Amino acid sequence: MKKNLFANTRSIGDKMFVSINRRVFELDSIGLEVWEKVNGENTVEKISEEIAKKHSVEYGIVLKDVSDFVKDMKSYELIV
Repeated sequence: MKKNLFANTRSIGDKMFVSINRRVFELDSIGLEVWEKVNGENTVEKISEEIAKKHSVEYGIVLKDVSDFVKDMKSYELIV
């Protein structure tokens, strides 16, 4: 999975936004971590493992959340 080349990111103050086709989405801190790790090589499982370790959260919980996030981002064509 990788970011859509037409997706734009912008930081305004301490907030991060990603946009495509005139739709704008605000990323929370974990969403931003996931977004930054989407690079065409990392899998949902690898991203989830890294986030689970960093935040000392059960892998299964993180995997579900990251999977849901990626599914949503794919539905908006932000991730392809």
